[in-house]
Amino acid sequence: MQNLFQHLRIALRVPAKNPGFSAAIIAALALGVGVNTGMFTLPSAVMQAPLPHKPALAPAIMSFEEYARAPLPPMPYVIALTVGEGQLLYFGARHTFDPADWQVQAITDYWRQYHPTLALNEGGEPPVLLSRDETVSRFGEPALVRFLAKADGVPVRTLEPPRTEERALVLRDFSPEQVKLFYVLRGVVQFRKSRNDGRVEESVERALAGLSKEPGLEGPPRSLAEFEQSYARLFSEPSDWRKAPDAWFDPAVIRPTVYLNRISRKLSEFRDRHMVNLLLGELKKGGRIFAVVGGSHVIMQEQALRAAQFQPSARR
Repeated sequence: MQNLFQHLRIALRVPAKNPGFSAAIIAALALGVGVNTGMFTLPSAVMQAPLPHKPALAPAIMSFEEYARAPLPPMPYVIALTVGEGQLLYFGARHTFDPADWQVQAITDYWRQYHPTLALNEGGEPPVLLSRDETVSRFGEPALVRFLAKADGVPVRTLEPPRTEERALVLRDFSPEQVKLFYVLRGVVQFRKSRNDGRVEESVERALAGLSKEPGLEGPPRSLAEFEQSYARLFSEPSDWRKAPDAWFDPAVIRPTVYLNRISRKLSEFRDRHMVNLLLGELKKGGRIFAVVGGSHVIMQEQALRAAQFQPSARR
């Protein structure tokens, strides 16, 4: 006990003689205690705090790799869904220019039973002719939607993105010459399928004239002769551009042999995203939407559209 009192006297006497040294020691001890306390307090608080809520991301649109592996349903592929106050009947068709194709009557029957308040079609704004059969034979099932909408006085819109955005997208990775040949040759394939009494050469010249007025596409080819020169330079087979294969424009080809497949895929992915956003925007407004597109688009968009059915609406 005597030794304890002796140590205490020394401990009290040293700080009195060296106040600066004592202050430094006390500050160092305080810092050490604070750091150690913080080291154990912060992890404890973090571990005990509830994790922040992260809203679930909507499923992405199906990729072409997934599409190639998936067991595909028969066409036409039709889905119906409800999002909020809006309802959608989405008809995925096999593209047709044949008025006798049973899909034409199926689309007509669905239309009459559904009583839509808004119609949406793929493929821009095709014209409507005097009869249903003539309209389909010239412009396919997209024009059929417009024919039915016009007959019933229903508003109709295109599902396609703005042309300027589409052109700008492909011009990032492909030359103007390549882009112009893509659109013209795709038109040649569609012309071949349609029941058109005109000459395909005239169709090509009209397409070139229209494309040459668009920003970034003013250069060659601008005429049929220049188009044929570009085709011969870019494609070895088939030698006749009139026989351009349908497969060149298939976006689902995993190992494309021509650049046209790559453009088709890029555009298809871009269009799918645009269509989903447009459909969800219209569904949120309410009403009954009737839309017709190629069947692969419905398959690839379905999971993203159905996910919106189960997302809770925001509280007001």
